[in-house]
Amino acid sequence: SYVYIADAQRFSGRLDLAVKSYEAALRRFTYPLDLRTDIYAAIARCHLANDNWEQAREPLRQAFESAPDSERRNRAATLLATAYLKTLELEAIYPMVPDLLTRDSLASRSIAFNLAALEAGDALFGEERYREALWVHRLVYPYDDVLMRTERYLDHLNRLVEEERRLESHPRRLMRLQEWVAETAAELAALQEQVENYDEPLMSRIARGYMEARRYREGCELFLHLHAVGSPDVAEEALYLAFACASQVQPLDRAYAVGRSYMDTYPAGEWYDNLTLLMAQMYGTVPKERPNRWTVNVMRDGSVFSGQQPVTLDELRALVAARVQGDPSTKVYLRADKRTPHREVRLVMNAMAEAGVGDFIFGVFSPAGTGEAAP
Repeated sequence: SYVYIADAQRFSGRLDLAVKSYEAALRRFTYPLDLRTDIYAAIARCHLANDNWEQAREPLRQAFESAPDSERRNRAATLLATAYLKTLELEAIYPMVPDLLTRDSLASRSIAFNLAALEAGDALFGEERYREALWVHRLVYPYDDVLMRTERYLDHLNRLVEEERRLESHPRRLMRLQEWVAETAAELAALQEQVENYDEPLMSRIARGYMEARRYREGCELFLHLHAVGSPDVAEEALYLAFACASQVQPLDRAYAVGRSYMDTYPAGEWYDNLTLLMAQMYGTVPKERPNRWTVNVMRDGSVFSGQQPVTLDELRALVAARVQGDPSTKVYLRADKRTPHREVRLVMNAMAEAGVGDFIFGVFSPAGTGEAAP
């Protein structure tokens, strides 16, 4: 009777008195888990009706811990997580994440939870807590999913109410289901009439979160998707940010492709100058491939070295032919001791020409010591 009196006070709008009656009933009697969970949930409803999320935390926590079934535990977890999101207390949310991610959880159809997560993620992003902001934003369900799940769940609840009325087996369960119907119908109305579709801003926030967290590959892919499906207002910026992400990932082929796509699509775009400047810098920093270099040294006494190995002129002809034919990009350097007789140098030049090398770089060197070869 104590509980039903408190219920009557709550339904008549005397919320503060109802809370006192519920708390008095809990102190006076020991109730089974099923009824105790309903009492804690009712206390939380009184506080939430006054938009007092701080006071609702403790009864929600008690309902979460004592719930005898997954559905009520999930509802308590979602509402409790919503309360913690409003004050950015992320550590307190982690134990409830498995319930939040459960299939058909209240989080997947609660506009209060999803809007709280959006606001919390934005606040964390503003504080430069990028990884935490990304984690919170990824808890948000897409608008269309929330709408579809809410409509489907409302139909499901109405069927349960009709069945419970027909069976007349559990009055308290019937009352609980009717309250859920009212709450779900109110959320559905708010979703359809007061909340705009937030999918595009959400996708942009998640992509920026990836970018700020230096997860450039994921950020690039999400920005490209946003460019493809987003409105014209965000498509250009999304493509530019996709390029900015791609420019941080080696090799730069993807960045060049995205950059060219931007220049072709938005030749008078807002970020055209910035993008072309960055692309020019990227081209300027591409390391030049060092040519395949091969050195032939002619010593003072006329001896010939391929690298540091002595060779005869016939061996030189064969080596030069094989080396140059195997790799036409090979650059041949002919270096001679400055005291080498000209005729000896000429013999080596002729041998290289006979092997098919008519283009080489010639230079002279001074040995480290008298008579010492310095190949």
